[in-house]
Amino acid sequence: GRIKFDDMVKLLRRISPPLGLGKLCPDSTAYRNLMGMHMPLGTDNNVKFNATIFALVRKQLRIKLDGNLDLRDRELRNIIKRIWPRTPNRLLDEIVPLSLKGL
Repeated sequence: GRIKFDDMVKLLRRISPPLGLGKLCPDSTAYRNLMGMHMPLGTDNNVKFNATIFALVRKQLRIKLDGNLDLRDRELRNIIKRIWPRTPNRLLDEIVPLSLKGL
C-alpha cells in the first residue's frame, strides 16, 4: 500500500529507537531522515509503505550500505532471493530497486 509522506513522518516519530526516531525527535529531523532514504515520492505525496519500512530497517541496521550502493543493492537482492526464493520480482523491485546504471 501507500502512505502519505506526512503520515510516514508521524509514524517514524511514534516508533521508538533504534528502528524509529522516537517522540522527542523534532519534525525537521524526522523529515530529513525520511528524505535521506531516497524514497520515491508519488505525485500525490505518497510513498510505498513496504519500500519505506524496508529502507528504514536497512538504514538503521546498516545493511549493505557501505561502498558502491549499486553493487550492494544487487548483493542484497541476491540474498533475499536465496533466503526467500518465492519473493515476487515486483516486490523485490519495490523494496530494493536497481538503479538504471546497474542495468
